[in-house]
Amino acid sequence: MTYLVTIALGIFAVSIFPALPSLTLYILVVMGLGAVYCALVKWRAVVLDTVSKIIIGHGFCLALGLGWGIFSGHQILVHQLPESLEKQQFLVRGSVVGLVDKQPDRWRFKLAVESIRSLDKKVTSITSTYDLPPLKHLLLSWYAYKSEHSIDHRPQIHAGDHWQLLVRLRRPRGMLNPGGFDYQAWLIQQGYSATGYIVASSLNEPIEIDSRSMGGALRDAISRLRAHIHGAIKGSQLSELGQAVITALTIGDKSDLSRWWNDLVRWGIVHLMVISGLHVGLVASLGFYLGLFINRGLLLLLNTLPNKLDYAPLTRALPPLFGFMAAFAYSALAGFSLPTQRAMIAVGVVMLAKLAYRKLPVQVVFGWALLLIAVSQPLAVLSASFWLSFCAVATLLLWFSPWLSRGNQWRRLVTAQLALLSGLAAVGILFMGHLSWLGPVVNLIAVPWVSVVTVPLCLMAMMMFLMVPSLADSLWLIADWSVNALWYLLQRLPAESGLIYLPLPVSAVFFSFFFFSALAVLIPRG
Repeated sequence: MTYLVTIALGIFAVSIFPALPSLTLYILVVMGLGAVYCALVKWRAVVLDTVSKIIIGHGFCLALGLGWGIFSGHQILVHQLPESLEKQQFLVRGSVVGLVDKQPDRWRFKLAVESIRSLDKKVTSITSTYDLPPLKHLLLSWYAYKSEHSIDHRPQIHAGDHWQLLVRLRRPRGMLNPGGFDYQAWLIQQGYSATGYIVASSLNEPIEIDSRSMGGALRDAISRLRAHIHGAIKGSQLSELGQAVITALTIGDKSDLSRWWNDLVRWGIVHLMVISGLHVGLVASLGFYLGLFINRGLLLLLNTLPNKLDYAPLTRALPPLFGFMAAFAYSALAGFSLPTQRAMIAVGVVMLAKLAYRKLPVQVVFGWALLLIAVSQPLAVLSASFWLSFCAVATLLLWFSPWLSRGNQWRRLVTAQLALLSGLAAVGILFMGHLSWLGPVVNLIAVPWVSVVTVPLCLMAMMMFLMVPSLADSLWLIADWSVNALWYLLQRLPAESGLIYLPLPVSAVFFSFFFFSALAVLIPRG
């Protein structure tokens, strides 16, 4: 497992490089070092003992990870808008991905670029290629423009639609304020090639795309389904809080939770009210047990056949396949956000082990999940959610490890919340500057309530919506009651309390203090 973690660390290390080195130069340097090492071994100038073999093996894995990280970094930069083309007008054709954030004065949405053409004469004379630059996704804003009669002339735009738009673009960028949110890193991590706004023009019109890939058609269908479910939830007779939570848990849209966000942070339950790895794992477990139920029923039916064939090797694939399909479907409804992608990869590792009929140690599953996430998302290390999820899993693995297997199980389950508070203290302080001391107490009540009551109701309502919409409204109403019941209980807690703020800037010494303090709490007794 240590080799897997070393490769992942090599990939993630590239994200903090101030500049990307040349991939060709890097390969030549690595090949040169490898040739020197082989020459030394051939001339018996070094004796390889066990320690040196381990060091060399980890060094090779680190070099391999660095190589993939550098290659991925160059691939990301290729799809960025060139600085020379900033603030130019482009005519783009593409499809609207995900939900459209419609505010009174601005609509905001993600556009998957299918073709782009510059309308600037200077640029057109230099670049004659129609698909230059090779942009992937744009974050566009469409501002309201009104006439003398105060009528908004913007046409309606919906998820999954195909449009031709006249836009003005610029490279992803953000403020350089120390300690502030790194908006540029977030844009690049989300896969945006440029940001911009739509210019009022007669060229802005919906279009039909004849030649679409299967992936593009599936993406548009998922976007339309998410928008359809979003409209149905909005049209239900639910409370504002219940509507916001159900929307976040069903399709991953947490924009309506901003009104209650501070309370969620103060109570330490943000991960419960939005689609996170916890919910994806819960859905995968439900799918696995559904496949197990179907598997046993199918085996009973097949064993009644006259031929005496062993159908068990065929049907045992149903539980892991159902588990992964459930996680995939839930992640798709969440818009394949980066946290759900990471959770889906971890579920895929577990289900693949089940499919191969192998019992892997949890440490190996942890290492493979970390490596696959690093390969697919080299910039995941820049996200606070990545650190929070992996540190939480690592803390629980350490807390429930074999050397702590003695003692009362219920006591260990309760004290696991304190272990999580200690394990996540350093990450919370580093990324957010505060820590929720109410989290361990609130999660003892909120985790089982949301996992057993609210989330299953949202999932059943979502499935019923596709078959019996009236029944879906009833289930959403019950889910609304469950959310408000939990909120009523949590509001009994002292107001404006629950967070520990740090008056000091987070330095390396300060972070190390919190990290080693947490480690001292979690290590085995004695």
